Amino acid sequence: MVALAGFISGFIANIIAFLGQYMAKKTALAVAYIGTWITLAGVLIAALNVAMGTLVTSMPAFAGGILAMLPANITTCTSAVIAAHIACAVYDAHINMLGIKVNS
Repeated sequence: MVALAGFISGFIANIIAFLGQYMAKKTALAVAYIGTWITLAGVLIAALNVAMGTLVTSMPAFAGGILAMLPANITTCTSAVIAAHIACAVYDAHINMLGIKVNS
């Protein structure tokens, strides 16, 4: 009877240890996913903030009137738009890779 009780308690202890390891692995993966997502979102916001700051500081003085169709900072505006699109594409690619890694 004592041997049976020892066997059952050892079996239950092993099951609990296995479930604990499984849950710890899932929790660690979820925490890493959340941390990476927060980092990527922060980098995206910083990149867009820098692009907007560059546009604000390079705005030309509006002296040409209505006929000034192309401002002096057209290259800055274009590069800011392209940089924003690239930053969003990189962010989307990383989020998709994280989703594939988490779901596999």
